[in-house]
Amino acid sequence: MSDQETARRTALAAELRALRNECGNPSLRELEILTAKSGSKIPRATIGEKFTGTSAIKPRQLIALVNALKQHAVDINSPVPPERTDLAVWLGGSPGAKPPDDAAADRTVDTGAGSSAEIGGGSGDDDVRFAAAVARGLAPLPGVDQDEPALVAQVRPLDARGGVVRRWLRLLLAASMLLRRRRSRDRGDATRLRMLKLVRDTAGQTVADAETAYLLPPSFEVLRNPPLGKSRSTKKGQPFLAAPVEGATLHDLFEWSGESLLLLGEAGLGKTTQLARLSRDLAEAALAEPERKTPIPILLSLASYRGEPLAEWLVRAIADSYDRVDGRLVRSWLDADLVLPVLDALDQVPTAHRRRCAEELSAFRRRTLGLVVSCRAEFVDLAREVDVPLRARLRPVEQEQAERYLAADLEAMADVKKALDDDPSLWSLLRSPLMLQVIHGAYAGRAAVALRLPDRTPAQREKLIFDAYVRRMLLDDRRPRTDPARSLRLLTWLAEALAQRQEDVLHLDRLDQSWLAPKHGVFPRVIAKASDSLLAATLTLPWVAAADALNVTGVRFVDAAIPALSGLIASTTQDVIGDAFNRHLPEASPWAAVHANRPAITTSLILLLFVDLKSPAVFATVLAWLWVQMTIGEGWFKPVLRPVEQLRWTGRPHTFRPAIALLMFAVLTGLCGLVFPLFLGRPAWLAAAAAFPLWLIYVLSGAFEPSLSEDRPRPNEGIRRSVRFAFLHGSVNALLIGGATAGIGLLVAPHASAVAIGLAAGYLGSLLGLTRALRYGGMAVIQHWTVRAVLIWTGATPARYQHYLDEAQQRVLLRRFSGGYVFLHEKLQTHLTEDPEELLHRLNLDVPDAEPAPVPVLTGPPAPKPPAKS
Repeated sequence: MSDQETARRTALAAELRALRNECGNPSLRELEILTAKSGSKIPRATIGEKFTGTSAIKPRQLIALVNALKQHAVDINSPVPPERTDLAVWLGGSPGAKPPDDAAADRTVDTGAGSSAEIGGGSGDDDVRFAAAVARGLAPLPGVDQDEPALVAQVRPLDARGGVVRRWLRLLLAASMLLRRRRSRDRGDATRLRMLKLVRDTAGQTVADAETAYLLPPSFEVLRNPPLGKSRSTKKGQPFLAAPVEGATLHDLFEWSGESLLLLGEAGLGKTTQLARLSRDLAEAALAEPERKTPIPILLSLASYRGEPLAEWLVRAIADSYDRVDGRLVRSWLDADLVLPVLDALDQVPTAHRRRCAEELSAFRRRTLGLVVSCRAEFVDLAREVDVPLRARLRPVEQEQAERYLAADLEAMADVKKALDDDPSLWSLLRSPLMLQVIHGAYAGRAAVALRLPDRTPAQREKLIFDAYVRRMLLDDRRPRTDPARSLRLLTWLAEALAQRQEDVLHLDRLDQSWLAPKHGVFPRVIAKASDSLLAATLTLPWVAAADALNVTGVRFVDAAIPALSGLIASTTQDVIGDAFNRHLPEASPWAAVHANRPAITTSLILLLFVDLKSPAVFATVLAWLWVQMTIGEGWFKPVLRPVEQLRWTGRPHTFRPAIALLMFAVLTGLCGLVFPLFLGRPAWLAAAAAFPLWLIYVLSGAFEPSLSEDRPRPNEGIRRSVRFAFLHGSVNALLIGGATAGIGLLVAPHASAVAIGLAAGYLGSLLGLTRALRYGGMAVIQHWTVRAVLIWTGATPARYQHYLDEAQQRVLLRRFSGGYVFLHEKLQTHLTEDPEELLHRLNLDVPDAEPAPVPVLTGPPAPKPPAKS
């Protein structure tokens, strides 16, 4: 490309930007919508390239952009002079020139890329001809180039062989397709609005928590690369050139950047809070104008990124962070460009995956043009690798701002102010709102010992300040319900567990086996595996005992008790041995665990010698065990150990597969074939006929889809809801199936005793109802409390863990977030990941009036002190 063509393209881009400002500075997304309405949709990425002059602009694109800008000016009641949007001027030459006459318009059209073409022949001149036609008002034709053409039902001529029927069928089919498309669109819009409300509420809580503690308004500066040297490249580690932006918010910078920016800042300055405020504001704006279909600003942390394509990571991260969102729905949003990722903590991506992450972010930004990322200021080279049009930095707290903060409570902070006056170099410790809050909490009304110790580096002083803060909070004037030393150990365990899991929030209702060490997870795993045998025995034995006591069936209780006991012994020991083999000998054959379990298996077989294997009680126990096995088998396709926090009726049984459904029908037929002749004295042929309505009730009850929810106002709310749903779902199933069984009994055996009918209905109703209760929350509750029991037994958590977490929140060590608990800040969490015994030694918690032990002085010369201000 020649220099003349480049200059012409740059000049045209500058004129377009000037026209954009005159027309109210519409956003790129608004221009995309307006060009789509005109019939020539231009993606946002392409519009951005035309405004910056990085690519040539075609006449059709130029026409669409000028018309879109003109329409936006009219929509905001601020029209521009007609000559500024005259298409003949824009197509005939640079704006401001004299419009060409018709003959000139027929001959040449300037494309903005420095090329011209004659009207009247030659291939490749279609765009030019079209532009000239538009300039004279001859195009576009009505209905041409529209994104959604009207659906026209093509009707063949009628004939005598049913043409009228075919015509009406086509019309009905077209109407049904339109109705289905509208319903799908309405359902998608409703889901998008729910997601916007969820993002607004979640981000709003983060902002509210931060604004309670951080009272200093943020300030920003725009960054740009330094001038290139002779090598035409930026040196590694070279700092940015900064230009302060007074009075601007992150939302302003986001709009100035064309909806893509990278925010840098030191730890503790509030990058996460600023991103949360931006997400909240964008979500509120989108909810105020739902018809515009602006993207959903979803706030996520990049700490879990592990080198996969960014779209796949977004699907997984959104599903993990916002539990009510289905992965397929997120993919549809990504395809429709309805997701604006607001990504925090790029610096927390593992080192091996950072370059890949930066490449994925740059590629995603070029495709969608909407992206916000934050990173710590010291990772300059990593920030450069992300291709964004604007980089901004949070400015540290100025000394004047810190002085005003201290002056607001000067009486309590008198010693801190005196220490700062004696050593001005200490002002560098007060560069963030976090450190101001921590210093105030540690030394309000007390001597600032850590600020007066000589020969300490800033890192050592910061460590001492955090020690003093933790000690002050643990030994607060309020009487602690937990011993301070014990409380510190609990906090260090929580900090270490969250760090290992790469999470920030502790949700009590999401505690599962992954929170346990492998050796401590044996008990919950065995309980989950052995629950089928245990429940089969629990369900069968009481009813057999009742029938035996009332002499209804003539069976012995021992015939059911011994098989249940033998099965429980064999299965439980097998689960324990198999778990041990999986942990210590994963390469061993499964038969090796069975071989090691020979003593328990032999004992079970010996016990069976004392039982009449032909007894109906034996068959009842075996069939109950098979039924529970089938119910647990549903978990092979759907998670049964996850809390059930909300239920949605879908109208179709999601939890079933044909093979499992047939097996369950066969087992239920066997149960009916055993129960009805046994209790009611009817023939066995009734089994299949009686099993079908019971099986149908059970199948329809599986059409409820359980899921997680982010709307949990109280800690551990998910387990409370799981208990309620398990009880409700199990009780309704038990009543329906028991009632159906009693009705069938009265119908086929009207002279049977009420006791016999009650036993048959109670046994089948309780069996099917309890297994439904396990599927819809029961197994999650069992897992939760087994995990909690192991954590209490190992000393990781107290028995009343929520009371302790609430106490830590009152002492400003933790804070509530979205129904869970997070540390006051990431730096405090990192500080508490140290060895608890070393922390106990430094904090002197056994001596309430003592100060924390000083950090040992590092060898070498002390840190240099800057000269005092005059």
